[in-house]
Amino acid sequence: IDGETGLMYHGGSVDELVAAIETFLSLPNSRRAEMGKKGREYIEKNFSRELVIKAYLEEIKALSDERKLKK
Repeated sequence: IDGETGLMYHGGSVDELVAAIETFLSLPNSRRAEMGKKGREYIEKNFSRELVIKAYLEEIKALSDERKLKK
């Protein structure tokens, strides 16, 4: 989340990357630490191992059910 969990830039744009790094480095240590903490929380909440496994299992079941219907 731009400005909350990190800083966004358009991939492939060296100028934007440099600007994001300069912005990040100009932040107080406490703000950078807070971004890191919020980034970790976001990843744990949205990309936990359990969520990923659940999504895979749901997709496998959906594909299996679809194949059964075709037969």
